[in-house]
Formats: sequence, structure tokens, C-alpha cells
Amino acid sequence: MTTASSKVFFLPIEKMDSNTLVALFETAGFTDIFKKDDLVAIKVHFGEPGNTAYLKADNVKPIFDKLKTIGTKPFLTDANTLYKGMRANAVDHINSAKLHGYDFAPVIIADGLNGKD
Repeated sequence: MTTASSKVFFLPIEKMDSNTLVALFETAGFTDIFKKDDLVAIKVHFGEPGNTAYLKADNVKPIFDKLKTIGTKPFLTDANTLYKGMRANAVDHINSAKLHGYDFAPVIIADGLNGKD
């Protein structure tokens, strides 16, 4: 039995900048996957206010911008949390996203207003 192997790309955090992120996006072949007018979800953990363990907005924006140049319709998405906090409902969740710099793109909370959809 033969198994196919996948290419894995690794980018150390200290080398993460706009140009390198876009180059990685292109090297991975994503520019060939997405077409004009495709709706493209970028799944992001927006982070709880006061917490630093989340992907920073300036690491996501270059990918968002690249998708726009292809002609896609990208948006950011996440799901509400089960625990009480600033990401337990869509309104607070979107406000948390904005607080952490995710105000450059449409944000759609995938499981609805109260996390039950």
C-alpha cells in the first residue's frame, strides 16, 4: 500500500512578515485554488480581551489582501465559545475581534448570534 505525503510548510514566528506570509500563500498553491468571486472564509481565533494567545490581526491581513487581489470575497470567521466571556455571543465576539484589530474585513460568527446555529 502506498500513501501520499503532504507538503508541510513551517514559518518561524520571528520570520513572519507580510512579504513572507504572501510568499508562503503562493508557494502553497492557494492562488490556484481560489477563483474570482469565491466566498473565502478565513478561520481565526480573535482572542479574549486581556489575553495574548491569539493570532494577531497584522498576520492575517496580508492573506486577506492577497485574496482580494485574486478577486475573491474573503471574510473572517470564528465560532462562539461555550463558556461565558466576550466570545460567547456574536455581538460581543465581533466587538472582541475589533478590539484586537480585526476591523479590516467582514466578520461572520459561524454558529450564529448565540452559538446554537
